[in-house]
Amino acid sequence: MRLGRAVCGGILLAALAAGGVLVVWKRPAAEPPPEPVRLTLHELPPEEEGERLSQYDELIRKYAARYDFDWRLIAAMIAVESRFDAECRTADGGMGLMQLMPDTAEEMRCAKPFDPEENIATGVKFLRSLCDRIPGNLTERDRLQFALAAYNGGYGHLIDARKLAKTLELSPDKWRGNVEESIQFLEHESYYKQSRHGYCKAQVIIRHVERVMKKFDEYSERFSATGPSARRIF
Repeated sequence: MRLGRAVCGGILLAALAAGGVLVVWKRPAAEPPPEPVRLTLHELPPEEEGERLSQYDELIRKYAARYDFDWRLIAAMIAVESRFDAECRTADGGMGLMQLMPDTAEEMRCAKPFDPEENIATGVKFLRSLCDRIPGNLTERDRLQFALAAYNGGYGHLIDARKLAKTLELSPDKWRGNVEESIQFLEHESYYKQSRHGYCKAQVIIRHVERVMKKFDEYSERFSATGPSARRIF
C-alpha cells in the first residue's frame, strides 16, 4: 500500500513538473432535503384537490352564504378552532368543528354538536348573532375582530373591555392597540372585580383573534373571491 502511494506520488510530481494540470475531484454537495409540506390536520393538499380546502367545503360555503359571511372566514375559524376535526374536544368543553361550548349549544338548540353540518350551522349562526350586536359604525375589520373576541371569550367580556377602554382613554371602537389593550386589564384583580363579567382569559382571546385573522388573510390570497359567499369581511 505504501509503495503504491509512493509511485502515485512520483507520477503526480512528474506530471506537475512537465506542466501538467492538476484536476482536483470534489464530492458533489448533497442536495438539501425537500421542505416538508405543512398542512393543517384534515386540510386537503391544494395540488391534489384543486380548489378544495377540506371535506367540509360545501357545508362551509352553504352556511356562510346563508348568514352572509365570506366562506373563507368560516374556514379560517374552523382551521383555528378544531383543525377541521369534527370529533375535536377540548378541556374547557369546546365541541366539534367550531368548538361550540355547552351553554352556546344549548342556547342555539344544537342537539348534535359533533355532527359536522349541525355544528357549522350553529357556529355560523352564533357568529352572525354576535356581529349583529356590534355597532355598525365601526370598520368592517374592527367589527370582525370584536366578533371573534366575543366568540372566543364571551360577549360580556367584550362589553367590559370596551367600557374600560374609555376609562383608559383608548378607543372603544377599535380593536388593535385599543380594546386589544384594555381587555388585558381584565386579567388583573383590581380591574376585573370592578367589571360586570369578571375575570377573562385575555391572552387566549387575543391570540385567537390574531390566528383567525392571519388564517383568513392566508385563505383570501389562496382562494379566489368568486361567488356570493366570497366577500372580504361581511
